[in-house]
Amino acid sequence: MSGGAATARRGALLVTGAAVVWSSGALIARLVATTPWTTNLWRSLFASAFLGVLLSITGRRSIVAQWREGGRPVIAVAACMALASTCFIFSLAHTSVANTLLLMSTSPYVVGVLGWLLLGDTEPPCLDAADADDSGSLEISDAVGVLCWLFLGDCEPPAPGPLECGSDSTPDEIECATATEGCAQ
Repeated sequence: MSGGAATARRGALLVTGAAVVWSSGALIARLVATTPWTTNLWRSLFASAFLGVLLSITGRRSIVAQWREGGRPVIAVAACMALASTCFIFSLAHTSVANTLLLMSTSPYVVGVLGWLLLGDTEPPCLDAADADDSGSLEISDAVGVLCWLFLGDCEPPAPGPLECGSDSTPDEIECATATEGCAQ
């Protein structure tokens, strides 16, 4: 197995493991009879201890040196993860595990579109399917539109979209490079 294939396989296994642990963690967090703040405190302490041990083993140098090397982006990621974890625990206190995980399942779409728009990340294989408002261009409003459709019952995105295969009936400059999975082009 080549280095690239081994890395891709390892990444896929890590994502799968994270999904299993994260989703079962939601059920366990829901069963705990503590306040959301207490649950978040213990969750944060154990996560910090685990990451500290892991970074010490894999980095073979002090954790402080690794944090300094990462700079501000590491601090920004840590702050985002802390906020996401806190919101996750509080959402479990106010809605069902299924609602929480369903909303979280939209994050790859939103992050993919925002990563492409804001960071110049890899282009989605079907730009037309990501154009949720059929404006002929991808904007932040497309990610918001999909979330509104999923959770508020607003307008379903036009074809090619999440529920309907086909081609875009509105003439514009964006197209699908490949057929949407399950659709014949």
